Amino acid sequence: MGYRFFGASLDALDAPEKVNLKRAYLRFAAAGFEREDRFKDPYDVLAFDLFDVFWRRGDVIPAGKLKVETWLTPKPSPCDMERMEPAAFAGFLDSGGCRTYADAVRRFVAGEVFPDLPIMAGVDHSLTGGALAALSGRYGADGLTAIVLDSHFDAVPLDVRLAAASVVMGAPTPAVPPSGGGAGARPDAARRGAYTCGNFLEFLLDEGTLKHSNLVVAGVSDYPHPRTTDTGGEELKAFAECYLGFERRGVRFLTRAQIEDDAVFPLCFERILDGVRTKGAYVSLDADAGAHRGIYAARFADVIGVGEERLYEIAERIRARVERGQFELAGFDLMEMDVHLMGLRTPGGIEDRTGEICAGFARRLLGI
Repeated sequence: MGYRFFGASLDALDAPEKVNLKRAYLRFAAAGFEREDRFKDPYDVLAFDLFDVFWRRGDVIPAGKLKVETWLTPKPSPCDMERMEPAAFAGFLDSGGCRTYADAVRRFVAGEVFPDLPIMAGVDHSLTGGALAALSGRYGADGLTAIVLDSHFDAVPLDVRLAAASVVMGAPTPAVPPSGGGAGARPDAARRGAYTCGNFLEFLLDEGTLKHSNLVVAGVSDYPHPRTTDTGGEELKAFAECYLGFERRGVRFLTRAQIEDDAVFPLCFERILDGVRTKGAYVSLDADAGAHRGIYAARFADVIGVGEERLYEIAERIRARVERGQFELAGFDLMEMDVHLMGLRTPGGIEDRTGEICAGFARRLLGI
């Protein structure tokens, strides 16, 4: 049994700045300024950065891309210009479009990847739900653990998150959330129950795809401060109660501060890994887990993530448990990358290394 590496390039945020970036891309391409465009999405970048892995290991095989409508990809086609409006993407999100594509990922994994295991490179984190649904069908909900590396806990309803954010920022709840909102969908979409990158874990837990006790979320920067429930307003208290309610039901968290503490991290993370009692463990890396620490091409980069070497150490510690036979690596993904920013270098010398770091994380998970 090996691994099949595939791409899933859904990129449907309705935030105006994200839509305008796509419009600018199309305008520059139409004017003839676009150079030969080898890298259409994160899969293309990662396939290039991981070429040595495919060459050295016969059990890691490129498996192509999930079919995505061009207007929903990071780099649309020229004929898509008329659809490059926030309202068009908002309509897609409100109508459950992310759920449709997550189900397409589930079918792709079941039909094109199995009996091998999936490695996915993509954009919208909601698609991880599709891979986990396929694997839950294979292992059973009792047999699968998900280890998610993310600066945000993607299970808090977006209206709850946005209401709390409005208090922190001292402004009314925005019609479109800031980049730290954890998703591009509008708050009314969340209230109607739309499945998005900001709340997909809630759906997986509620529907029994994952058990609460089999979910680990590491690197979070939005874990409620202990004083929130005592001194915060109603919006902050609602956010904290929702968040901590998941913890009471068994979800395990490791905060960014704990990960970056050299004394705390080894003990806490090893204790979490000790608690993995399932046959398989799936690892999901949201690029914002390392934002501003070499990773500058994360779609949501409102907070500073953990350092590159600590990300590698996390992968190595998981791999050590696989090699000891505690559980098998049921697959992994590398998500929430913005291909427009990957590899750029600022005049001041800051260089994006998102592809390199994500590839390094993948190599360590695979034991290379």
